[in-house]
Amino acid sequence: MAKEPTEPMALRMQMPGESHAYSWVWINPYTAEVLQVYDASRASIATQVWNFKYKFHIGDFAGPIVQIFWLLLALTPLFFLLSGIYLWYCRHKTTKR
Repeated sequence: MAKEPTEPMALRMQMPGESHAYSWVWINPYTAEVLQVYDASRASIATQVWNFKYKFHIGDFAGPIVQIFWLLLALTPLFFLLSGIYLWYCRHKTTKR
């Protein structure tokens, strides 16, 4: 929604040639008149490479195998934390006897 009553409303849309919603449409909130359109599917190669960073971030660029790998990679800090606590506990449990 627009911050000021005089500003147009900006809507993010996914055009047919896009993997995610990178395009924008600005409309008048009172009359629903389209004021401006930005079609990111027609953007330059540099802009499309820049927009790819989100697809890379969520692991959606090479199918579910990469998404599973991304998930396992994201869970490694938790594994290190839990294994460290377990090793610390085992070491201190034997020294207190």
